[in-house]
Amino acid sequence: MHIEYWDKEKVKNLTQIEKENWFDVYNNGLEKDRGFDINKLSQFDVDNIKNVIQADYLKYLDSLVDDKNFVFYTILKNGTGKIVSLCRLVKRAGLIYLAGLETHQDFRSQGYGKGVLLATTKLAFENGYESINSVVRKWNEASIRIHKSVGYTVSSDKNDNLLLSLSNINLIVKPMIEEFLNKPIKTCKLISERTGLDDIRLNYEIEVKDTKYVVKLHSNNFTTTNKIYETIKLIEIHNNNGYYSPKYINSSIYGNAHNYKIFGRTYCLWIEEYKKYLSLTEKLNESTIPEIDLDYLYNNQIPEYIGKIAASSRNLKFNSNSPYRLYEAFNDPNAIDEYEEYVGKIYNLLKNDINIDYSLLNRIYKKFYKLRRELSTNYHDLPESIFQADLHSENILVDDDFNFKGVIDFNLAGREKVLTYLINELAYQETEPISKLWIDKDYIEKQIAKFRGQLKIFRKYYQFNELESQLINDLYKIIIPFKCFPLTEIIGYFKLKDYKEINYRLLWMEIIINLDLKLI
Repeated sequence: MHIEYWDKEKVKNLTQIEKENWFDVYNNGLEKDRGFDINKLSQFDVDNIKNVIQADYLKYLDSLVDDKNFVFYTILKNGTGKIVSLCRLVKRAGLIYLAGLETHQDFRSQGYGKGVLLATTKLAFENGYESINSVVRKWNEASIRIHKSVGYTVSSDKNDNLLLSLSNINLIVKPMIEEFLNKPIKTCKLISERTGLDDIRLNYEIEVKDTKYVVKLHSNNFTTTNKIYETIKLIEIHNNNGYYSPKYINSSIYGNAHNYKIFGRTYCLWIEEYKKYLSLTEKLNESTIPEIDLDYLYNNQIPEYIGKIAASSRNLKFNSNSPYRLYEAFNDPNAIDEYEEYVGKIYNLLKNDINIDYSLLNRIYKKFYKLRRELSTNYHDLPESIFQADLHSENILVDDDFNFKGVIDFNLAGREKVLTYLINELAYQETEPISKLWIDKDYIEKQIAKFRGQLKIFRKYYQFNELESQLINDLYKIIIPFKCFPLTEIIGYFKLKDYKEINYRLLWMEIIINLDLKLI
């Protein structure tokens, strides 16, 4: 016996034999379910009804390719390739449900249904889903028994149906946190999540006695126990400079972090103090003021913060890279950096489209590599410091007057060239389709002047050396147009067929890379 998972791509490429094998599992008493008494019908009518039912089922299977609510099928096969039992995972009104749990009539009462149920639950939890639901008919005692045997409990009893549910918090997470802390916790609730295939981040709010903490349970290739221990010193540097950052809680058993295996996947768990301030996002959401002026925050306080941290952390031993690396990848020594990756994606996406100015696109592409080659001679000699490296509004802490108080989330913290980090975090990038404004000279100069002002604040706390002063202009020109965000925006507008906006952005990219720039 072996398990297969059929996602949309697999369903799209199923052979006719695989489809008929799938249908054969469900093909038991379907005529009766549709109200037909085959004992009272001719063989011709029976065959016709069976053909219609099979066609309906196979049509449904094919439709899953375009069904936004279909997640995957779990398929259990025997040694000959015959499907023994199956189940699918679907979305309904924002919730996750099991559906279509069925065992072939020739293989029932042998535990195969339970195996499929466990495999489906396992993959769903590995993908970060918080809980799973399943609707079962009250008369289906065998199915109810299977669900309960793996931990599902009745959460609703309506008419002829039972709703059975299983939460990964109650089943897995809460006991794990209690084991890490070596003490019971009163409450545990999921407060945020990211559930990519290779990047799962689950954050929980817990209460121990009367004190709140934040538990982080992450599974990706850049969050490790070593990384957590590295960031302890960086958090200390923040607090010593007057920038509040929650400290990590020490486990009497494991220290500050520990790896756990959940269904064969490794998760790093650590616990932080509950933050003393709201994030900028939270503060903006609760504010009743129509427009909040954040100029002082972004143009004065954050440049000052970056300057102080850059000056204080330059000698800190830190093995992890920041995600802004140039000439090397963030966390894969064999990959290209993100700037080059997305330039290649944009070039290959747009180069054959008649709506795109290819001559312009090609000039940008060639100039990008020309400037990279010129910078590579001295770039690696630029000074580095250690940064939090993820200054978006959810990680910036502010007081009631929107003054900068500190940061949270050091998950992406890493070593970076001071100039590269500074330009990535401070220099502008529009998020709206602004058409001609992209190439308006006054608008571009306004943004450059704003960055010069931020630099002036920054340099009160961090002094550039001669090489930094020499390279800052060219670094600005190769980073600003080629950051991940503006290029992923172009991909989005290409999907929308907004070629006008794309061509304005391409013109803007060429203007920036050709600027006769004097930032300092």
